Amino acid sequence: MTLPTATIEIPSRSQIIDVFKSLSEQAFESSVQALRNVDFYDGVLRSLDNGHSILDQVPEAAGMMPDAVYLTVQRLRRLNQVRVRAAWNLPASYQACFHTTIKSSLPPNEIIPQFHIEYAGIVDPGPATVVVQTFRRVIDVQVQGTDEALDQLWLCMSHAALTAA
Repeated sequence: MTLPTATIEIPSRSQIIDVFKSLSEQAFESSVQALRNVDFYDGVLRSLDNGHSILDQVPEAAGMMPDAVYLTVQRLRRLNQVRVRAAWNLPASYQACFHTTIKSSLPPNEIIPQFHIEYAGIVDPGPATVVVQTFRRVIDVQVQGTDEALDQLWLCMSHAALTAA
């Protein structure tokens, strides 16, 4: 006769926290890289505005028309400005489960913006929300909602991940 083995069920709240901590760390690194790129392109634009050569910074500019170089650098800068916030968007598979609100601010004397992202779960039992806040390199993930709502949210996330694979 075999004895049943006890299993431990991990609550959906902690599973959601684990997923969003991982996603938030990736988003933060992508966002900071985009900020570094914006700073780089700001320096390139300053050099161009002052009439200096940028070939040491951007060797690909050799042989290009100065106006084309300037426009290209401006576009790359704008693209990276958009990427700073876009990094916090969820993967496509999860987007059907959430409504995302992204806010950022740059406090005085800081070089990294503070982000406040709210991922509101789209579930019937009631509100289920994941809130991500950053301060410098510290990322805080909080999950709010009833156990039933979070179970439904985890089910939605699991289904979305499985159908995307």
